[in-house]
Amino acid sequence: ILSQNITTVAGTTYTILFDAGSSGPGTVPQVLNIQALNGATAILDQTITDPTPAGDYNVASMQRYIFTFTATGTTTTIRFADQSA
Repeated sequence: ILSQNITTVAGTTYTILFDAGSSGPGTVPQVLNIQALNGATAILDQTITDPTPAGDYNVASMQRYIFTFTATGTTTTIRFADQSA
């Protein structure tokens, strides 16, 4: 789990932009959960699965992801968690 608290303004929309993917041997797709949290309340909760075809993990594969959320408080926690099997 990777997380960071950021200062936000309630009612303001924010964008999270990142690249994610995989490379190297493997047969299990990589799954990543992305959350923006105000305390324990998720104001963004998205799960992505690496689009690399099964069995083709020797080829580096990166994908750009863009999510938005509207802050509900003065501090928001951005959280990335591996959900792979």
